[in-house]
Amino acid sequence: MSFLTGTLVAWLGQSCFVITTLAGAHLLIDPVNPAVGYPVKAHSVDASVIFVSHNHFDHNWTDMAVNADNVVEPKTDPGYQDVRLSYTAAGKKQTVIAKRIFSYHDQNGGKDRGTNTITVIDVDGLRICHLGDLGQRELTPKQVSLIGNVDVLMIPVGGFYTIDAKQAVAVTEQLHPKVIFPMHFQTSYLNPDLKAKLHPVSEYLDAMRGKATVVSGDADRYPLAHDRLPSKPVIVLLKWTERP
Repeated sequence: MSFLTGTLVAWLGQSCFVITTLAGAHLLIDPVNPAVGYPVKAHSVDASVIFVSHNHFDHNWTDMAVNADNVVEPKTDPGYQDVRLSYTAAGKKQTVIAKRIFSYHDQNGGKDRGTNTITVIDVDGLRICHLGDLGQRELTPKQVSLIGNVDVLMIPVGGFYTIDAKQAVAVTEQLHPKVIFPMHFQTSYLNPDLKAKLHPVSEYLDAMRGKATVVSGDADRYPLAHDRLPSKPVIVLLKWTERP
């Protein structure tokens, strides 16, 4: 398998990613509303399955998808849920296997911002963990056990609504990922309210200095391959560019 034709990760802004599998499926996570500031468009993204971590407007805009037949809604009760969803990709029936883990959007047991769902996807020999809007300052031992060994971690780092840079470092060290995609941080695209509240990704990079190597990547298609994962942690900064 060529690294350049492996599993592809695209970042559409905020906490929104599309994972394109080797079989041609498109797994959309936390579709972002254009009101956030990123000029995404309705019905512009193919999505075999859509995962939503919680029902806040910057994470649940399923209108982004060409169709929304397979939406995995947030888990709002404690515990976890194993998910097996069938979809059609490249003309063939396929199945996606995932685990949905209950967590909190804040550090006050959900009293401030409610609940959040962690999504763990096993695909193409990779275990990919998307933390949604995790607000807990650290994961519980049970959550760490349910998540398991992580190859790829998508982690919020911007603070205010989620964990901040220092807390994100602690969570990163709990999970020992090989590849890290920071998300939910301040960028020039954000609307004024969000831009004023979220912190820049540089705070996380500074806090991770000496713990991981930083590389840049194409937000439209960053390739991953299970047999080409780095031996030491790598933080991938995806540069967002407007799509036609």
